[in-house]
Amino acid sequence: IGHAVDAIGRGVDVAGIVGEALGERGFAVTRRVFGDEDAVTAAAGSDAIIVVTRDAWREPEQKANLTDLLALAADEGAQACVIASRNPSDSGVVGAEIPMLLMFSDLEPATRSVIEVLSGGAEVTGSLPVDLVDEAGAVRWPARLGPLKN
Repeated sequence: IGHAVDAIGRGVDVAGIVGEALGERGFAVTRRVFGDEDAVTAAAGSDAIIVVTRDAWREPEQKANLTDLLALAADEGAQACVIASRNPSDSGVVGAEIPMLLMFSDLEPATRSVIEVLSGGAEVTGSLPVDLVDEAGAVRWPARLGPLKN
């Protein structure tokens, strides 16, 4: 599980909370934080690789780690999933074939929702409120807001 939250005082450590919660649900979790050690080497041999990003679309080192981890998952046949915390723009640097959970927040309630989806306790039912584009600026996922209900 990937990126730790920056110390900005508002967001939570999404990767830490996800890893801890999955461990409590019986999953064997090994957490690696980008920059602490070679996360790609440490992830070798994993059954699944979950990468939590936070603004990878504008941080070249984080994007490089993400790309390397997803390549490792593909090479080893491991399941891969990316959680874009706080900013769904990270979807633009991930191939369309990779499952993603897009958070529009890095706060605890959104993190708990992601945990429920990952562990099979909830289905994704949300809609995109904005168009999401790839690195070339093309709309990859159009907004899909339904009518507002009162």
